[in-house]
Amino acid sequence: MSTISRTIPRPDAPEKIAGAVRYLADIPLDGALHARLVLSTRPRARLVRVEVPQLPEGYIRVDHRDIPGKNAVHMINDSWPLFPEEVVEYVGQPILLIVGPDPVVLSRLVAETSVAYEDLQPVLGIGGAEALSPPACFVEYRLDGAPGPSAGPRPPHGRTAPTTRPAHSIMETFDTGPQEHIYLEPQAVAAWYEDRRLTVTGSMQCPYYVKTALTTLFGWDEDRVRVVQAATGGAFGGKEEFPSVLAGYVAIAAWKSGRPVRLVLDREEDIRISTKRHPSRITFDSDIDRSGRIVRTAADVRTDGGAFEGMSSTVLQRALFSASGVYRIPAISVRGRTFRTNVVPYGAFRGFGSPQAFFAIEMHMNHLARI
Repeated sequence: MSTISRTIPRPDAPEKIAGAVRYLADIPLDGALHARLVLSTRPRARLVRVEVPQLPEGYIRVDHRDIPGKNAVHMINDSWPLFPEEVVEYVGQPILLIVGPDPVVLSRLVAETSVAYEDLQPVLGIGGAEALSPPACFVEYRLDGAPGPSAGPRPPHGRTAPTTRPAHSIMETFDTGPQEHIYLEPQAVAAWYEDRRLTVTGSMQCPYYVKTALTTLFGWDEDRVRVVQAATGGAFGGKEEFPSVLAGYVAIAAWKSGRPVRLVLDREEDIRISTKRHPSRITFDSDIDRSGRIVRTAADVRTDGGAFEGMSSTVLQRALFSASGVYRIPAISVRGRTFRTNVVPYGAFRGFGSPQAFFAIEMHMNHLARI
């Protein structure tokens, strides 16, 4: 306890303050090839034809056909494919990558790649005018954490709703939008394969997530995969699960080419394809007694998960846990759902669902106080 109020310096602070840290883009990697992504331009469409121009010597194409194991980026489950096989699910979804020694040539080859689509009906949001068709539900939880369908909110175990008539009732809904992390260093990963062992390094928060994702992707034993966290220039949750996706791209490319492969996103591409904070729509229905005390609240928490589930179930759980804020509510029921939409997948961000819930409950309590 004697050290609880003492400042503990970050071990990486002096180098970062001095501008001396070498991030992945700064580190020489002998013989390394560069990787560039070919991205979907449709929110939801069937892939009719993908035509890559004639590749010069030393350049290769990498797509789902090159995966030796399972076409899945393991997070909480295996629902996020590394590459699309038949259908793209959001604008910016990587369809394939082209790998080679010259970034200028790679940019030209990516620009000359032609993709023919058969457009399908997208779902672009969880409510309002942007929801062109009803979204599917990834996951549903109660306050007690039990998954499953529901007809509506209900009191959790051991607590019952009051039977007396309330003096006042109020129902209102609060929306929060997506949020970009804007870490100083963009997403960056590299991989090499030698002596039947794969090594991946990059700007990341959770190396063991990456390792599990790669063993699933390759179908290999753990001792054939090594993951090393490089200096990380900011993350805020944006480098928790998403590096597992990017690591898969460079890992497959390094294994196929026999050369080290590096992928560093520029800022525009990073914003376009990386995960964001989950948008939310949270409804509170509350009763107030004659003394002005809140006696019952039913909360309905809905979040937009984007195209793939990723970390959405964990984010939803944290939002449910925070739905009552810091307030004592005698009877509360909470229902939470995360929906699938055809936008960039949403993921980890500081607070993991709690900021959305705290914003809503604080606004709601502010309004109740005025009654």
